[in-house]
Amino acid sequence: MTDSSDCVRTADSPSKLIPASPEENLIFQIHEEFDGDAIASVVARVRGCIEEGPLRIALSRLQLRHPKLRSRIVSKEGRHFYDVLVEPPTIPIEIKEFETADLPWQAEMNRGIHMKLDFSTGRIARAIVLRNRSLQFCDFILVMTHAVADGASTFAVLDDVFSFYEEAEKGGYLPPVISLPLVIGSRAAVSGSWMQRLSLLARMAWKWRGGTNARWLVLPRSQQTPEVPLVIRHVFDEKETSAIARRCREEQTTMLGALYAAAVFALADLVPDPKPRIRTRVPIDVRRSVINAAGPVSSHDLGCFISGYKRPLTIDRQQPFWELARKILAELITFAAAGGPEILFNMVRFARTSMFKRKSRRDTLAVNLVARTGFRPRYGSLSVEACSTLPKGDHLGPSLFVMGIVVNGRFCVNVLAARESGEFWQRFHEALARRLHEIAAQPST
Repeated sequence: MTDSSDCVRTADSPSKLIPASPEENLIFQIHEEFDGDAIASVVARVRGCIEEGPLRIALSRLQLRHPKLRSRIVSKEGRHFYDVLVEPPTIPIEIKEFETADLPWQAEMNRGIHMKLDFSTGRIARAIVLRNRSLQFCDFILVMTHAVADGASTFAVLDDVFSFYEEAEKGGYLPPVISLPLVIGSRAAVSGSWMQRLSLLARMAWKWRGGTNARWLVLPRSQQTPEVPLVIRHVFDEKETSAIARRCREEQTTMLGALYAAAVFALADLVPDPKPRIRTRVPIDVRRSVINAAGPVSSHDLGCFISGYKRPLTIDRQQPFWELARKILAELITFAAAGGPEILFNMVRFARTSMFKRKSRRDTLAVNLVARTGFRPRYGSLSVEACSTLPKGDHLGPSLFVMGIVVNGRFCVNVLAARESGEFWQRFHEALARRLHEIAAQPST
């Protein structure tokens, strides 16, 4: 077992309040004003049985490594601050035993994000383990605020948990934990020339105006909130994943481009409108551009370093699939070259929660891909086989969210719906998976 004396502190001071970044501050405000939104859970399907003792040690050492996970959040006049604690409360753990092969991870993730976390006391995260001893596998669920964990941060945290678990499982001497710095990403360096930036801003304003004024597709809504969230995971094995990646290279695009096109055309398959108009978004990680006195922000640094690309889109069913996959990739490259992600990241400081309260309709579709989770094949007796995420978006967020995660050579495609019809969501995720299976089955060109 370790205690706080095992931590080598490098950048945080327990007596100093550290202001949250503009993006993190906005997320804390959203959590307060929208009934706990902006909480997210991630589940890892683990081969092997997670035991409570090593897990408690692993989570304790996780807090020593990441100062934001041992902080309480202080609110003063609408601003939020990290107060790093010398003796933070431990991350709570629930362990549930099951004899069936079908573990209720969707329902437990949903329960986890609807249990309030009291940030003012230092409760930033909680852990849930669903365990089947007879079949030797578990679902490990970690619930955190989105302010301290974007996509890259989430998988870095899971990697740390399993690495620390492996150390604790071996027993014996545990080396001191070196604390990472508490990184605040207040501003990002903007690339691109002035002409590129002006042209980009003009296009962004035009697209925003078109997306705001034009009528876009209304998806079938459910009359009541389902007891189990509308989230499912399709897992493609190593052979299929390799085939999809190879096909994308041959078509001069990426798996993100293919996933975006598959989601768009799967949606088009289900609606009668000949040319449906939708609003799409693609999250973009900007941590490499964030200005930080301690040096570049890495995937190991916790925080929210996310911008995005929003695109009103009129779906043309006659457009070839791979043409759309290449087009979205080209647009993202042009957007990034002109500094678009960084400009939007820097503009968050002007955002107010009142802007979200005036917004009456959700964006139609968001598509994201995490191609490198950093997971190792094994962590002692454990191995990670798949991952899923579930954000709490009762009030905010897209209607449909497609998240691709590559875990040790397997492509995990998660499909989430907000308050849409369960029948529509099922038809959508089946159509999406069918298109991806067709890509995997296509012969090499």
